[in-house]
Amino acid sequence: LPIFVEKLAALCASEPQMTDDDLRRITAPTLVMLGDDDVLTVEHAATMVALLPEAQLAVVPGTDHALMFEKPDLVSRLFLDFLADDQPPSL
Repeated sequence: LPIFVEKLAALCASEPQMTDDDLRRITAPTLVMLGDDDVLTVEHAATMVALLPEAQLAVVPGTDHALMFEKPDLVSRLFLDFLADDQPPSL
């Protein structure tokens, strides 16, 4: 576990960070999904959604950052519904 944590910390420190302007330039429909007990906060996710021109937010109840493993059926349904949704054209 210590080696994993060390490698994860190095990855987080070295990976490029997205700025608000980077998010505003993403024009593809985007689904921001997190668990209600995630390490990321709902407020942070809502800020991201506000910056993304074509974004939707899904908060999966009773899950943390491993939501895809904790509630795979619900997460799959959210993905499929998002992908099937007729997105309005970007202006």
